[in-house]
This record gives sequence, C-alpha cells and structure tokens, in this order.
Amino acid sequence: MKIKHLCIGIVVLAFCCPLFGATEFFVATTGRDTNPGTSAQPFATLERAQNAIREVRRQEGGAVGEVTVWIEAGTYYLQDALTLTREDSGTEVAPVVFRAMAGQAVRLVGGKKVTGFGPVTDPEMLARLPESVRKDVVCTDLKGAGLMDYGEVAAQGKRLELFFQDKAMQLARWPNEGFVRVVDVKGETPMTTHGIAGTREGKFTYAEDRPNAWAAEQDIWLHGYWFWDWSDSFERVAALD
Repeated sequence: MKIKHLCIGIVVLAFCCPLFGATEFFVATTGRDTNPGTSAQPFATLERAQNAIREVRRQEGGAVGEVTVWIEAGTYYLQDALTLTREDSGTEVAPVVFRAMAGQAVRLVGGKKVTGFGPVTDPEMLARLPESVRKDVVCTDLKGAGLMDYGEVAAQGKRLELFFQDKAMQLARWPNEGFVRVVDVKGETPMTTHGIAGTREGKFTYAEDRPNAWAAEQDIWLHGYWFWDWSDSFERVAALD
C-alpha cells in the first residue's frame, strides 16, 4: 500500500508542474536581428523577439513553457506599432513577458531620431526670418531622415511634433503670445448668421506687416476663434495679399 500511495503522489506532482522549461530571449540596442537572441548575441528589435517566440511555438506544436524577453537599457525606435495578438499570448502557468533588465531604463519611441541640424543658408528661407534671429535658427532635411508625411496642423493627433531633451517644441508661430486682431472683414457675398454679419469668402484685413515676408509660402495656417468665442479651429490661408 505504501508503494501505491507513493506512485500516486508522483503522478499528481507531474501534472502540477510545467512540462516545458523556461525560454529566454534578449534584446539590446547593440544587437542584430540576425543573432540567435541570446544574452551574448541579442536581437535588435522587439519584433524579432516576437517572431522568435512564434517560431518556437510552431516547432513545439504550440506547447511552450514560460517565455521572457529581456530588454537591455536604451531607446528603441519602433518603425511600426508592436501588435500583440492572441498568437502571442501565454497562459497563467506559462506566461509571455516582455521585461526590462533589472534596474535598467528602457524607452520605446514611435518617432524618428532627427540629426544633421545646421544653419539656414537658403536665401528664400532667410528672407522669411527677422534678421535679428537668423543666426539662431537651424534646419535639417526631414526627407533625408525618411519623413515624407508631416501630417496636418488642423488634424488633432495627426500632426508631427518635435521633441528636444524630452520636451515638446512649440511650432513656429506669430504672434508668440496672444492673437492678431481683425481690422475689417471683406468679401463679395454678405451673410448673416445668428444675427452676426459677415461674408462667405472668409477674407479679412489686419494692421501688422509681419506676414508680408510669407507671401510666397504655400502652407500657412491660422488658428483662432472664427465665429464662436468658445470654439477655436485651424484654417488654411488661400492667399496672402
């Protein structure tokens, strides 16, 4: 009877423990996606680690123990969103975990690192800037950095932002504080809405002469309260006379 009880205990213990050992992959900013993903030869991207887990599961017929992706310190620039699907999910006894190395700071960035800034030398661009600040303005080639779509100023959440030292930079604007006052409303088609007179064309005049330097610019946007004093919007300038 003692032997029988001992055998039952061993069988129960076997069913309570994972049948597969733990699997580990490593990712580092100094790695390569052609590496095997070990501590000594890490991957370079999370996507490669994700695919490695899927490959192991296919080889093992879907039965894999706990999987941990260890991410070494650094900033990782994501070309596309990292999408985790049901295929990437683990279980309570065999979870899939993406984890930073102990005590190390890991940053996942969906933007692009922009470099190569230098002084503005294009005469046409310089003519748009006040002479007093021309030496302080720098520029770079965004297309050279692979940025072709700059989004739209008017589309919330779809416009690009520039970050420097972890702070969002303010888009160049005029005036820097407050608003420019409309002097007069022009247009050939009068209209009245809610008792307020205006025109359909959206033409108006202003007193300042600063915008004169932007006459050749084809992508000027205005931000203001164009009708309701509680509702602001962005409007693209059709022409600057």
